[in-house]
Amino acid sequence: MKTPEVSVAALDGVAEASRAHFGAGRLRVATAGYTVSLDREHPRRVAALLTALVAKASPEALGFVTSPTTRAGSIDRVTSEVALALGVPLLHVTAREFLGAARPNALRDPHLRARWEAVPRLVLPTREAYSQATAYASDALLVFSGRDASVSDFSFALERGNRAVLAVDAGLGALSRDPSTGRPVDAARFLKEALQCWSRGEEPPDPLPPTLSPERRARWGSAWQDRVLALSWGEPYEAHTRRLAAFLAG
Repeated sequence: MKTPEVSVAALDGVAEASRAHFGAGRLRVATAGYTVSLDREHPRRVAALLTALVAKASPEALGFVTSPTTRAGSIDRVTSEVALALGVPLLHVTAREFLGAARPNALRDPHLRARWEAVPRLVLPTREAYSQATAYASDALLVFSGRDASVSDFSFALERGNRAVLAVDAGLGALSRDPSTGRPVDAARFLKEALQCWSRGEEPPDPLPPTLSPERRARWGSAWQDRVLALSWGEPYEAHTRRLAAFLAG
């Protein structure tokens, strides 16, 4: 099966194509996190929380946005597998240079592979355009972990006026930065700590990714704090989904 693929040159085209795909009245939720997780159980926990969220909100109320990356354990593959297993509409967004990461043969289940290949795919011409495109294709962002790219996804989501959830996985431990570089190793926890500093009128420790500079934060709008939820979660997953679903729905 040939995947339905649309090349999109402008971000407004991404927004238009996403609205046409999902239709009216459906909350479009993007996810951000690790491409490769050092904790092998983290992807399983993320899948369990997403599954519980769908059960709480119903498949008719949600749609998921992610990239077509099929690397085992990646946030992209986890999101795709949950959506396809539960019948939640799905949209893949990527850049042309990253199409090599979309490898259908990595999905061993032929039924899953066939459903994955049928997912529409929006392809941006550059990685720079792609870095912003997910925010245009969605209404809300779930940050489960990740590094610099997840921090950028968060910033672009707020610039777009979207809601964002910092879903801090208690199972990953307390480390938010690389001790040697200071760069984020768990974006959800890293951003939660940054929010706590800003709420006290302080700046987080350097270094900060460029997408968190004062100039970039000025683009978030005056009431951006109302659009961010920091949620620490673990088992039982269902205990967190009521608050999560209510926040996403606004």
